[in-house]
Amino acid sequence: MLNIRLLQHVRNPLRPPTRILVCSKVALCIMPVTQIAIGAVHLDDCPREPQIPIYLIVSGVFSLALALLSCLPCSRQVNDEPTNPLSRVCTAWNSLTTFFLFCWFVVVRSSSSSCASSAIIMSNTALLQRIRDPPQPPTPILVCSKVALCIMPVAQIAIGAVHLNNCPREPHIPIYLIVSGVFTLALALLSCLPCSRQANDEPTNPLSRVCTAWNSLTTLFLFCWFVAGNVWIYSIYEPNYDKTAADPYCNRTLYLFAFWTTTLVYILLGLFFVGGCCVLVCFCLLGRADPDDV
Repeated sequence: MLNIRLLQHVRNPLRPPTRILVCSKVALCIMPVTQIAIGAVHLDDCPREPQIPIYLIVSGVFSLALALLSCLPCSRQVNDEPTNPLSRVCTAWNSLTTFFLFCWFVVVRSSSSSCASSAIIMSNTALLQRIRDPPQPPTPILVCSKVALCIMPVAQIAIGAVHLNNCPREPHIPIYLIVSGVFTLALALLSCLPCSRQANDEPTNPLSRVCTAWNSLTTLFLFCWFVAGNVWIYSIYEPNYDKTAADPYCNRTLYLFAFWTTTLVYILLGLFFVGGCCVLVCFCLLGRADPDDV
């Protein structure tokens, strides 16, 4: 009987406090974010083996996806609960992503000493350079894009402020919306300053360095704040919407807005992953079809 109870505790461990969960998620995301940053900054700085920065970026993106998707409620299921289709989809997605990361690690490691693999990536260097330095769009398109980017932060600030005291079930949710909206709106507005746009042939000035450092710190804070918001939002799914009930409630408009705006990030992230995989496959196919490799 003692062994059975011990096995039961191992299968159903106690849930740690929210602060420990947030800190663990942030700690798990430090290395993937570092991989993405270093790989993107030095994308063309390794002609000896151009696959290395691409390897860092892809590994960081998919590892970050695994860490963020682990915050979803479908990734946590008690053994005595019935299996639902969403849980099966999340399990399959996590398994496929883990398998891809393993294959990506093995393939890049085995091909790092292969000249053929280097030729494949070198044939696409010009395309990667155009991706890093895209042409400047017209001014009306820039203005419309900035306005579109500001719609969601303004809505977050407005809904969070209106329902600031309407979620006793989890009071952090309206604060999460307000802070996210303010910092996202600040990033969108600061991107209009001339210090945030600099050509590659221009010398780096102190103001540009300050803007770059501020944008990096703000982005890092928003990422950590997003992880905390995932814990606050998904941990109470689905709350009581009835204000007159005995249990603590959460305003329906407030919670559903926070839930779907957060879930939308994962949907866009999934589409980005699918598109990235398609681009990588196209790179490999075009590289193998290059007549210079024959």
